[in-house]
Amino acid sequence: MRNDINIREIQDSDYDRIADFHSTFPEDNLSSDEWKKLLNFWWDQNPAYSKGYPRGVVALKDNKVIGFTGNIPTRMLWAGKEIVVSNGTTWRVLPEYRRISLDISYKNDKLTHGHVIFVMSAIGPIRKLLKVLKWSQFTCADDWYFYLGNSRYVSESKIFHIIASFQKILVVALNSFLMILPKQVLIRADDKNIMLKEVDKLWSLHKDEFQFTNVRDSRYLNWMSKLKNKTIYYIFYKNEMKGFIILSAYLNTYKEKSVMLVDYWCPYIVNYAKPILDFLLRNYKDKNLAIPAYNQKFRKAAMSCLLIKRKKSQDLNFIHFGKEKPMEYDRCFLTMMQGNRTL
Repeated sequence: MRNDINIREIQDSDYDRIADFHSTFPEDNLSSDEWKKLLNFWWDQNPAYSKGYPRGVVALKDNKVIGFTGNIPTRMLWAGKEIVVSNGTTWRVLPEYRRISLDISYKNDKLTHGHVIFVMSAIGPIRKLLKVLKWSQFTCADDWYFYLGNSRYVSESKIFHIIASFQKILVVALNSFLMILPKQVLIRADDKNIMLKEVDKLWSLHKDEFQFTNVRDSRYLNWMSKLKNKTIYYIFYKNEMKGFIILSAYLNTYKEKSVMLVDYWCPYIVNYAKPILDFLLRNYKDKNLAIPAYNQKFRKAAMSCLLIKRKKSQDLNFIHFGKEKPMEYDRCFLTMMQGNRTL
């Protein structure tokens, strides 16, 4: 490595140049100001962040960022106790300096030694490296179900477009029929955060049902609400709040926004999986919807709503346990909020 390149831990004074680095990186679609807001969301506004947490590593040449890798802290129950875990994000190096990529990774590995770390990656070399390092692979959802309300952005196949168009006609007709049925389940957003106290009650009552899962209290939900691409809905049954769901808008391969069900709480909200999906199909009928089948009830609801089942194989999920005990998968609840994909 050349002496004029400095690889070190991220500091408070680095935010502006990190934002400039990302906004000018090949194929990035966020402005420098948008990146600054995202960095503040990852760290300064994050209830899991505290001074001294290793935010990541920058590589500097002539006082400009030429490489970066970051860590996003989130709170989890781990074997029943609350800890802070790290979610690896945005390992980037300018093409002409790719030779220092492993140096950046090695520096970050030293900073996060002992941490539980989640990584999601579609990049082959990274996946191979994590397997060599004996990171464990995990799955949030074995099956995925899709509604294609804007199918021209999903595939170039004419047959696929015909299937998607036929699906939309059937789904719209089905939901039009369901509109005449009596409804006991109410689903609504809450812009004034008046439900946060109820969220804390739900978390306190049901957190012990899992030994390994994200902390989903009012601080978590308030943090999620700061992102423009997140939408939070509360689920009511007979005027009693039963839980919430979080949707995330994201760009698919064809640069068109899709909407994914990325998280929900509390455990018995799965009893309302069918009304939840009916609501989403009515309110997002001209969008593409992605529903990970987190459990059997969501899987059955997705099938009854005529969603298309497809495997998601491009992203693989890995976890390093650090100093903590390995995860017991029969006692855990993992969603798409593990890793960096939706943050």
